[in-house]
Amino acid sequence: MRPGQMTIRLAPVQYGAYTRLRLCGTLPTALPRPVAARFAQELAFWSGWPVSCVLSADEEAAQWCEWWTDLMAGISAQHLELRVRRRLPEQARDRLGDR
Repeated sequence: MRPGQMTIRLAPVQYGAYTRLRLCGTLPTALPRPVAARFAQELAFWSGWPVSCVLSADEEAAQWCEWWTDLMAGISAQHLELRVRRRLPEQARDRLGDR
């Protein structure tokens, strides 16, 4: 796998009647709002529920968090539920060590 490459992990749920999807990777921060909105809309359509999005950042990433909050706030609540979680500096360091 290359740095930044997207990974989709699929696993059966309820004997294959449903599929658990886990998406992991990096995106450019300057993702256009229509692209983010369309992505959330498609996921909400296929799951039948709004997408739950959690922004997790410490105070050093305040500008990043503000940018994403502004972008996500423009997406319909029908498609997206947004939560913000403040991460303490030691939690940020711990996560960097996990890479």
